[in-house]
Amino acid sequence: MKCDNHPDRYATTKCLSCRASLCDECTVPLDDGRLMCDRCSLLTILQERHQKAKDKLQAKKRDRDISAVHKKRLWYIRKWAPIFGILILVLIGVNYYVNIPIIESQAIDLEQHPDAMMLVLDQAIRDYAENNEGHVPNTLDELIGKYLPPEQIKLKHLNQFVYVRKSDNSYRIWPKDPKNSPIPDFILTEKGLEPKNVP
Repeated sequence: MKCDNHPDRYATTKCLSCRASLCDECTVPLDDGRLMCDRCSLLTILQERHQKAKDKLQAKKRDRDISAVHKKRLWYIRKWAPIFGILILVLIGVNYYVNIPIIESQAIDLEQHPDAMMLVLDQAIRDYAENNEGHVPNTLDELIGKYLPPEQIKLKHLNQFVYVRKSDNSYRIWPKDPKNSPIPDFILTEKGLEPKNVP
């Protein structure tokens, strides 16, 4: 077998890309050990550099998108944190001066405190997912028994909420009646507290 570029020389290999017969002088070894002709090696190097540049741009875009989401969440935290702080101080002050006992967690009337109930449901969903390979339940009533105590939490409590299973491991939950929620513009998801208008 003769070299395609030098008919007077014997070929020692073939180009991995175009399959041309090559002698030692015409063979270009790449860093990873591939053997190619001059033309194919140049094209391969250019394509790989282009792909690396493209991947780098995509990584930068992902980083910018993630940064934008974090900034948005930080804005909401900065907006609502002072309000929650003031509410806590007010409750402590009322309890101290008026001697009104703060409601114990086990004595909470779940119908009167949907915000507390929503947190209980959120934790139950997370416990369910942990025991089911990351999958969240199809409906909230699947939680009663193993993840929610049936003697305390009934279907009527669950019916106060809208539960949407977006995917195997993604969900959204919020009160049906926003008047019953101290934070009506927010919902609970697998990522935590988020603005209600997040898609």
